[in-house]
Amino acid sequence: MIHKIEKARELVDAFKDLIFDEMSPESSKAISKLCALVVVDEMLNFQDRLFITEGSLAYSYWQEVKQEIEKL
Repeated sequence: MIHKIEKARELVDAFKDLIFDEMSPESSKAISKLCALVVVDEMLNFQDRLFITEGSLAYSYWQEVKQEIEKL
């Protein structure tokens, strides 16, 4: 499993490539972080369908990824 910090950066960077070039770097990063947080929240919201149960390693992993995104 990819380390939580690497996954957080990977998700944020994936969205940075989609953000308009006219935006300031700060705005681009902020919007990218919000998009990445939406992805993680969706993973956690669909936990039953993805066999991710609260307290499982996968659930903890995605919670930690979310915390790392917020730190970026």
